[in-house]
Amino acid sequence: MPNSLHANIQTNVNLADYATMALPSTASHFVSVTTLDELKQAIVIAQEQSLPIIVLGEGSNSLFTCDVSALVLHMNISGFEVDASASSDDDIVLVAGAGAHWDDFVQFAIVHNAYGIENLSWIPGAVGAAPIQNIGAYGVELSHVLEWVEVIDLNTAPDFSVRRIYAIECELSYRESIFKQRLKNQVIIIRVAIRLSLSKQFNLNYAALSSYLDDLPTPKDELTLTDIRQAVISIRDSKLPNPEKCPNAGSFFKNPIIPKSQFEKLKQAHANIPNYPVDGDHCKLAAAWLIDQAGWKGKRFGNVGVHEKQALVLVNYNQAQGHELMALAREIQASVHERFGVALEIEPRVYE
Repeated sequence: MPNSLHANIQTNVNLADYATMALPSTASHFVSVTTLDELKQAIVIAQEQSLPIIVLGEGSNSLFTCDVSALVLHMNISGFEVDASASSDDDIVLVAGAGAHWDDFVQFAIVHNAYGIENLSWIPGAVGAAPIQNIGAYGVELSHVLEWVEVIDLNTAPDFSVRRIYAIECELSYRESIFKQRLKNQVIIIRVAIRLSLSKQFNLNYAALSSYLDDLPTPKDELTLTDIRQAVISIRDSKLPNPEKCPNAGSFFKNPIIPKSQFEKLKQAHANIPNYPVDGDHCKLAAAWLIDQAGWKGKRFGNVGVHEKQALVLVNYNQAQGHELMALAREIQASVHERFGVALEIEPRVYE
């Protein structure tokens, strides 16, 4: 295998420009890859030098709070296509490179009049991160439409076999997947395929989206894919800070899932506590509500703080250090646990 990629590997690269939280952190080695061959070469180089590999897309779900001794592999394998052989008169299979921008994939679907991911508009990040996190918003999750994930197996050097992992094998649940568990650091995602409907069908059950659409002059049964997309973008824009203007990593904590028995006790003390059924024995709480009730929303502490409109979002106001952010996160966790007895789990990947 040629080693032409060696010349493109940079050393001592500041990752603040590659992650939306913009925390200062130095990567000992860094390389961008745009093709499968470049990716394989990068893996060989890392293994030869005994360097751990950190795969980085758009950095919207990664927190680098310290310097890392690793090869940070910036995934730029992009492109979109229609898999005509797997599509039918009723549905269509769309494929994207792992380094493609997720929101561009949503727009690609809309151009092809494909229904199913319009509610996932304007989620920051690369396509490859979507199945890792099982991204979701406004009543829709990737698990509803995922067809397969194509990966490189890191344990098959030097040729590195490419294999498909079908949706049923991905062990998708709320913000979880096989890629965060059993296959963590074992594979690298290179392509993702989704199956969408060609028949008009929207998921408008989410309260905030439904309420927004009620205020539009267009009747719901006449709405288009573009209408839904623009509605989702407007709602997100009104609630969430733009990472380019106010560095953040989106939702910092997962919505906790607790036993119903625990919820019933909480409800006795907090009658208006929001909850969402998960199954017969569990329900999901709104982490933003818990954080708000604990008094953190809108509070600033030096260079970091909790966003004034969305308590789930921690922000970097002024060149914050990683330890400042994590100190705030742990104080919030402790405060919520003390008041409600509920543990908050950090959603982004943290390197510390």
